Parts: sequence; structure tokens; C-alpha cells
Amino acid sequence: MNRLFFIDFARFLAIFFVTSFHVARFIGVNNMHSFGKIFKNAFITGGWLGCCLFFLISGYCLCKVYDEKKSYFDFLKKRLIKILPAYYIAIIIWYFLVKMGIAPKPIGISAILSHIFLVHTFDNANFYSLSGVFWFLGVLFNFYLIFPLLYKLQKNTKYGLEISTIIIFVIAVWASVHFHIKGSVYNKSILINLPCFVFGMTLYKRPILEFFKNKYFKLLLLVITLVLLIFAKSKGFIGTMIDLLAIIESLLIGSLCFLYKEELEKLPVLLKDGITKVAVASYSIYLYNYIFYATRPVYRNSTMVFIYILLVFGFGFCMYKIIEQPINKLRIRLKQ
Repeated sequence: MNRLFFIDFARFLAIFFVTSFHVARFIGVNNMHSFGKIFKNAFITGGWLGCCLFFLISGYCLCKVYDEKKSYFDFLKKRLIKILPAYYIAIIIWYFLVKMGIAPKPIGISAILSHIFLVHTFDNANFYSLSGVFWFLGVLFNFYLIFPLLYKLQKNTKYGLEISTIIIFVIAVWASVHFHIKGSVYNKSILINLPCFVFGMTLYKRPILEFFKNKYFKLLLLVITLVLLIFAKSKGFIGTMIDLLAIIESLLIGSLCFLYKEELEKLPVLLKDGITKVAVASYSIYLYNYIFYATRPVYRNSTMVFIYILLVFGFGFCMYKIIEQPINKLRIRLKQ
């Protein structure tokens, strides 16, 4: 697939949100006194926001690469071949890291097998086992399973998929609030993340944002997004663990990346190259996002947040070069 810089920019934002959130939690948010409130609120509290944005990107990219002529199992096989090898190696590495005492995580046979078969997101006990970020892969696999059906529904109906998604999401949130559902199995499931994934598909398939291409509407959307990022917090929001604000923010950021794609192309070449390199390695950066647990920081302050973000990015980029890139090259060679 030819690279699209606005998608790479969205990937960069997503992995930055995820990494900064995890690092800040490790360092301790209360230790970051020198951070301006604006920066801390906008970029340090967006863990789920980053994952929501990744789901949106996945919906867009799957539409771009999907071949309707291929069978369902061919589609699924291609997707799994793309993500599983690096993921399985990460499982092995994290198993030994946890055994060495790097991070306190469940690593029993149940945890390992559930991750191997990508069913760990159906069990609260294993949802965050081995490595806390692996839950995303389980939910993403669920989206792979249903994507051809979603694509067909979107193709054959006028806004049928979008309307269905809104109805399903509203019912899912209502159920969470009404029945006081607290487990991650439900509150981070495909039911909850469906709007992000489907909106990514919609960005690719429908001209719904044409109305907002006016520069004044684009600017208004940008201001609204920044205000939400900086000033709006979702603690206790309608009494549910579902971070509705993160979902809304991811939809806005995805829209802005799409609307400002021409402006993004005009960024300085060196800056674009750096963003693209991080985006290319974002999967490996995500898989090893908790690598900072291998260290014992002497200081816990704002400066360490920046250092640790760079550490995670650097380690993830190395793992991309050592593991993911050779696997991708081998996969392409075998395909040819």
C-alpha cells in the first residue's frame, strides 16, 4: 500500500498519545510539576484516545487494501500473516521479561494460550496479562473477523452501516451504565470501539467531510478539538468506565488529519521523514510500549517523561529493524 502522510501523521499522534500516557503513569503524573497544564492535559492523558485513533486508522486502511474478489479466509490469512509473527515474538520476549521480574503480570498457561489464539479480550483475568497493550490486538482481530461484513453493508446500503453503528453504540453504552458493567471485556470491546473503526471506513468510502473543507469550518473543528483535549476530562462521565470523550476526540482528530492532508504535505521534509519513521515503526513501538519497566529511574520528574518517551520510541524502532522489517521482507519475498 502506498503511504499516505496524513495517515502516518495520525499514526504518529496515536502512538505518542499511548506512549506518553503509559510513561506519565510510570513516572507519576503528580511529579510533573514543570509541565504546563495545557501540555499535560492535551498529551499525557490520552491512552485510550491513542488506541481509538489506531482503530480509526485500521478501518480506513482496510478499506484501501481490501480486495472483494478474494475469499473471506484469504483476507483473514493475509491480515494475520501481517500482524502475528511480530506479535508472537513479542509474547515470547515479554514472557521472559516478566519472569525476570521486569513487570508484575500474569504469565500462566491460560494467559499465554489466550494470547496466542487472540481470545484474551474475552476474559477479564487475561485482558491485561503478559503486556497491558496486547488487548488492542485481540479487539483488532475481532474487527478483522467482521470487516468483510461491515464493508458489504456499507457498500450495499446508503449510510446503513453508520446508522447501525450509532444504534449499537448507544445501546452498548446504555447497557454499561444501566447494568453497572465495569469489566474491560465489555467496556473495551468491539461494541464500544465500533464507531472509531467504522468512522475510518467512512472517511475512505464517503464524502461526508466535504462540507467541512471550508477553511473556517476546518479551523472551528480544530479549535473544538483542542478545547476538548486541553480542558475536558471524562472522570465520572455519565457514571461509566467507557471513555466517551476519548472516542469523540479520536473521531475529531481523524477528521482533522483527513481535512488538513494538503497542509500536512507541506511540512518540512525532515519533520515529515521523522514522523513517517515513527509511523512505520508504530506497531513495534506499541508492542514494546512498557519496556521502561526494565529501568529503575533515580528521578521522577517532567524531564524523565520526555526521556522515557524517546527510550520507548528508540527501542521500538530497533525492534522494528531487528524483527518486524525482516519478517515483512520475507513475507513479500515468499509472496512473489
